Amino acid sequence: MKRLDYLALGLPLAAALCVQQACSTDDTATDPGLGGGGGTASGDGGGGAGASSGIGGGGAGTSSGTGGGTSSGTGGSTSSSGGPDASFDADFAYDAPSYDAGLEDACVDETAEAQPVPLDIYFLLDASTSMSSPAGYGAAGDCNAVPPFTTPSVNSRWCKAVNAMAGYVSDPLAAGNQAAVQYFDTYGSDSCSGAGYNTPTVGLGLLPGNYSGHAQTFVTANGGLNWAYPHSNTPTEGALNGLAQFTAANVTPGRVIIGILVTDGVPSACSTSDNTLAGITQSHFNNTGIHTFIVGMDGANFTRLENWASYTGALSHPDGPNDSCGDGNGPCHHYNVGNGNPAVFVDALLAIQNAVLSCTFAIPQPSQGVLDPNLVIVEYYPNGQPPAQVLPRVMNQGLCNGDGWYYDNNTNPTVINLCPASCTTVQADANAQLKIRIACQGS
Repeated sequence: MKRLDYLALGLPLAAALCVQQACSTDDTATDPGLGGGGGTASGDGGGGAGASSGIGGGGAGTSSGTGGGTSSGTGGSTSSSGGPDASFDADFAYDAPSYDAGLEDACVDETAEAQPVPLDIYFLLDASTSMSSPAGYGAAGDCNAVPPFTTPSVNSRWCKAVNAMAGYVSDPLAAGNQAAVQYFDTYGSDSCSGAGYNTPTVGLGLLPGNYSGHAQTFVTANGGLNWAYPHSNTPTEGALNGLAQFTAANVTPGRVIIGILVTDGVPSACSTSDNTLAGITQSHFNNTGIHTFIVGMDGANFTRLENWASYTGALSHPDGPNDSCGDGNGPCHHYNVGNGNPAVFVDALLAIQNAVLSCTFAIPQPSQGVLDPNLVIVEYYPNGQPPAQVLPRVMNQGLCNGDGWYYDNNTNPTVINLCPASCTTVQADANAQLKIRIACQGS
């Protein structure tokens, strides 16, 4: 018996992830549809389940609740295997079982729960004195972020930025993600090599999808957004090095971690060389496959931000109605949020979340036995229609040269990542359908 599962992902690109499982305790390699990667096995067609609403939509609304208390402490990291409930919804629907003599009695029909890939984010927020503009200089632009985080009490980039970040971590669409934060310059000892910046003032914690728990800690705890204030210069090199070091050291299987640097200006301490700064993001991606996103506010030089953000392998996006590319042209790799209007800022953070999650998928597990990672096949159906294009597997992100995909870990894989070219193609295809075919080893 062969089972065909359709996972409909409620993403803006309306992609559908279809899982075909073929598990045999005799000899999984005897199924020609799983051995060489070209053709699909019978019953592979059919429609997917209706998609639920997902992460990318344009709203900027946030949850305004005043829920639970904060937890003490700023260090450390917590992790969870649960996915972001509202990042996207996934449902399985079954096609009628089709008979295949080679797979008879190979798998039993059962309902499998789809597991979206949750996201971990390390924020590095520019705390230079210019972030107080236009309210004044230094601490003049400071304020406390207050629910519903849509009306900053001070007209400054800083006040708008902290309210926007508070709004994002409290948003239902961020539920199941984790977030941590540090500032540059820090409020303690640090160095251009990344020391200090590689240790968050509020560590990673699970976001509940409203203003409670870790979302409230992120805002109000010692080291949180309401604790910090604009106070120094702009050591971008130290911030990027620290971001790379922290994210590389905090990879959790089955989750994806990224770094987001928010700035309103040009580097004024440590190295100011664009080649040096771009080299940090490029080396980080080459070595780890971890993405770095750059968010710019008024005062930033967007040509320079694009240089740092457009490393080989970076995820691009089109220009939007709020000039999200900063210079009126797109596509680009950085994000412009202007004066920091919280609605625009939150939309940019959700767009970053969507860019990552729409190209990263949890590996479905077979109903019997142990997954054989060498028998996984990823197929892309342009406009949701056959014939399928089989995407080649490459061994790591550095070997992406056109279409393809790679594992997060070749020895013990938990996540499938699309190469940038395939990611761009799928995101641009409103009816894209991806099918992941898996087989298990003998139990």
